[in-house]
Amino acid sequence: MNRSVQRREFGTRWTMRGTVGVGCFLHPTRGLVRSPATPLIAATLRDLGYPVQQPGRPFVARTGSAEGILLTASYVDRTGQVIGFAVAAHQADRDAISAARYAITTWSALWRTRRIVLAIGSDATHAQGCLHGALSRAEARYFEDQDEEVILVDSRAASTGPPTPVAGRTVVTSAEDVAGLGDRPTRLAYVIQPGAVIEEAVRIAELLRDRYPGIRGAHPHGYCYAASDWKETIRTVASTCDTMLVLGSPDTMDVRDALRFAAEAGVSAELVAGPERIRPDWLDGAESIGLAVTDTAPPDLLPNVIGVLTGLGPASVVRRRMMSETVDPATFPAGTTAERSATACADSGSAAQQFLDSRQLPVRQ
Repeated sequence: MNRSVQRREFGTRWTMRGTVGVGCFLHPTRGLVRSPATPLIAATLRDLGYPVQQPGRPFVARTGSAEGILLTASYVDRTGQVIGFAVAAHQADRDAISAARYAITTWSALWRTRRIVLAIGSDATHAQGCLHGALSRAEARYFEDQDEEVILVDSRAASTGPPTPVAGRTVVTSAEDVAGLGDRPTRLAYVIQPGAVIEEAVRIAELLRDRYPGIRGAHPHGYCYAASDWKETIRTVASTCDTMLVLGSPDTMDVRDALRFAAEAGVSAELVAGPERIRPDWLDGAESIGLAVTDTAPPDLLPNVIGVLTGLGPASVVRRRMMSETVDPATFPAGTTAERSATACADSGSAAQQFLDSRQLPVRQ
């Protein structure tokens, strides 16, 4: 790709002063130059204060003089397609021409071969989460039918304010919430909320057990691991990437969680509500870009973001995900590694006892 990069200026038809045009173009020798990254160029020019138009047909690059100037950059990919971008401005509009040169230079400097690694929640995991939601509600009703006060354990309120009761039940989301519970009835039970990160929620549940030794808890077989899998998926993707883009709507819980999970992996993460929101400094030096697709992302956001990124150089798109599955221990067939390990432990314990008997050493009870 690098050997084929060209940055050239041509003449073109453009009569509108104070306005710039962006889009694909016809190169005199390379033919049609596609421009998937046009939204990025347009956003930069708008940020510089220029009205932007995108004609319905390609610009024609002319080698002779014309009333407009067409600033271009292009490269040939491994399939022979020509990719690039172009900005048209009036010959007399020197400020617009300077802005166009800046946009072309800035974005073409980011051209390189990249990996795009997707973090997308599994449909199966979300379906399992719905099932576990029903199980969680059934557990809560079961405890209440036995005159137990039910406390709901969640892990998601760090950035959403104080917990609020759910169906009249107390919700705890942190060690501070547990400390503030005060005296409670002796008949207590807790249920972990579906959507909580299990690894965080069980630590809160342990604090409840320490404070209220008689408290009962729901069986862990009913835990919903959808949020845990989502967290680990983001952390895994982020740990292998140079930067992370979180796709979704601003000021929503799932976006805040995704940004937090990426930060915990030590990677810079940015919110992307639209492909035109991507900034060049986010991608500078990034060979691998992670995309976390939250539930609030519109259906067309992911393909549009991938589209503009493929306009910045050849890209390989990879999907990674983590998925937990609860299983019944009784389903493991005879002769599995687990069974052999248990047998080996029993044999080892018997041998140790025989050794102690032979030495006539006391065994501590």
